Amino acid sequence: MPLFAHGAGPEAMAKYAAELVALTPDVILAATSVNVAALQRITRTIPIVFVQVIDPVSAGFVDVSVLLAPIGVIGHQATTGDKHAVRVDRG
Repeated sequence: MPLFAHGAGPEAMAKYAAELVALTPDVILAATSVNVAALQRITRTIPIVFVQVIDPVSAGFVDVSVLLAPIGVIGHQATTGDKHAVRVDRG
């Protein structure tokens, strides 16, 4: 399983995202908004699971108007105690 380093600027992340998508993985795990944004620009078909994204709604990764359905195939998992997590009760 390839591992792509983070911490580079947006231009480098765009290059890494293209290289990763070219490998056609079944799913991608991404951390931080910069990485998720770079991946989202490259693919809308490979599922992207993300962590460490402060506000995925404002960033455009999640569309609240369709009950928090992912845009494309992006999803996120908030950790317990995350003060920025959004909880939706469908009851």
